[in-house]
Amino acid sequence: MREESRRYYPSGEVTAHLIGFTNVDSQGIEGVEKSFDKWLTGQPGERIVRKDRYGRVIEDISSTDSQAAHNLALSIDERLQALVYRELNNAVAFNKAESGSAVLVDVNTGEVLAMANSPSYNPNNLAGTPKDAMRNRTITDVFEPGSTVKPMVVMTALQRGIVNENTVLNTVPYRINGHEIKDVARYSELTLTGVLQKSSNVGVSKLALAMPSSALVDTYSRFGLGKATNLGLVGERSGLYPQKQRWSDIERATFSFGYGLMVTPLQLARVYATIGSYGIYRPLSITKVDPPVPGERIFPESTVRTVVHMMESVALPGGGGVKAAIKGYRIAIKTGTAKKVGPDRSLHQQIYCLYRRRSACESAALRAGSCNQRSAGG
Repeated sequence: MREESRRYYPSGEVTAHLIGFTNVDSQGIEGVEKSFDKWLTGQPGERIVRKDRYGRVIEDISSTDSQAAHNLALSIDERLQALVYRELNNAVAFNKAESGSAVLVDVNTGEVLAMANSPSYNPNNLAGTPKDAMRNRTITDVFEPGSTVKPMVVMTALQRGIVNENTVLNTVPYRINGHEIKDVARYSELTLTGVLQKSSNVGVSKLALAMPSSALVDTYSRFGLGKATNLGLVGERSGLYPQKQRWSDIERATFSFGYGLMVTPLQLARVYATIGSYGIYRPLSITKVDPPVPGERIFPESTVRTVVHMMESVALPGGGGVKAAIKGYRIAIKTGTAKKVGPDRSLHQQIYCLYRRRSACESAALRAGSCNQRSAGG
């Protein structure tokens, strides 16, 4: 009889995609276990010598010091992780979605407070678990962000002086080279706040066409789209970002409501963390950050605050995110939907929440299945 030790994961499915698991030799295979394997296990030292025929050391050739194993303090809040996982499961079931992902970020530090996927798996019993189920979709899966980019379009137009916060736009449907640009409902005109509240494709496309094509490309890039977050987890994708020299008018229009690029849920969380910190861009971290990283200002605070105030209307009656409203709390939100190739549709919803004591943002995505579109706006 031989004693042997093995990992046990008390949080099971709740943190499976984040923590990952090890093999029988205690080597990390997925998640944090794989990404921080050397840090957690340490490395043995090594000494190479030359001996005589009697086994005595006569020359030291080289040596490498051993490296002790280290503890790792994650930024994950266990209570928030459990809550996000529970609500994500409920959302996937309610919307009859194929899968879902959610990321919660502290906008003041860039720390990831929760990261969950549904369906999940049991890391304590992997028998029969398909490899695809182990994929951390928050960092590996990409999709068109849809209307969630619209706040950045409005910010860009305000910063460039194309409009001011009191501007009223003509939002009657129109055509570009035979392609109709229209909204879910018909509006003759909308204020900038109304453009975000009603998620007007017509409104943001007119803003985009009033500025050079490079303007939105630059803004999206400043907010981190097209760039990996370098969180440290293996398998992260950087999304797909256009590298065009020339843009047609229809491409410029659709780019303003989230088509023509691909992002991960984690990248969108970084976008909304930057919005939540009023234009301060910080690197994301899966480990505790002390002291907080000061970050880099990428957009004027006054402009971002103006747009955040507009986004609060989305959770009010008449807005596309009214179901996200929480009594007693101010919530700035933008929802979005994007068509998926094939007959199915995907629902993508990003939420930026402002709490009284602690600010956090959430990026959540539901994919494929039948997806009940009535649960969110465009």
